[in-house]
Amino acid sequence: MRRIITFIRLPFSVQKIYFKALLLLPICQCSVQLIPFKYLLHIFKLRPSKRELLKSPTDSELAYAQTVAWVISKSPPLPQAIQPRCFAQALTARILLHQNHQECLLSIGAAIEGNGLLAHAWLRSGSIIVTGRNGQDNYREIVSYL
Repeated sequence: MRRIITFIRLPFSVQKIYFKALLLLPICQCSVQLIPFKYLLHIFKLRPSKRELLKSPTDSELAYAQTVAWVISKSPPLPQAIQPRCFAQALTARILLHQNHQECLLSIGAAIEGNGLLAHAWLRSGSIIVTGRNGQDNYREIVSYL
C-alpha cells in the first residue's frame, strides 16, 4: 500500500517514465535471452564508438537521465526468468533516453573472476551513470555503443 501511495504522489511525467520502463524491461530481457548479440546490435541500432559523447547534456537532460536511473532502480521484481539484468536495464534506459532525443553511451566490460570471465553493461549520459553503477568500477571497458 505504501508503494502505491508513493507512486500516486509522483509527478505525472515520472509516472509515465515508470510505466514505459515497466513495459520495456521484460521485453529487453527476453530479447537479450532469445536473440543473438549481432542481431540485437541491429534491432537496437547500436553503433560502435571509440569516442566519448559528442555533446554535453543540458541540465534538463541530466535531470531526465537521473529520473530514468531512479525509475529503473525502483522497478518491481519480476519472475527470475525475465528479471532484467544489466544489459537489459541499459537497453531500456537507452530507449527512454533516445525517446527524449538524448545521446548516451552503452558500455560493455569484462572482468576475470576465478577461472571465469564476467561481463557487465552500463549506460552513461554525460557524467551520470544511468544504469549498471554497482560494480562498474570492477570491469574493464571492452566496447562502447552510441
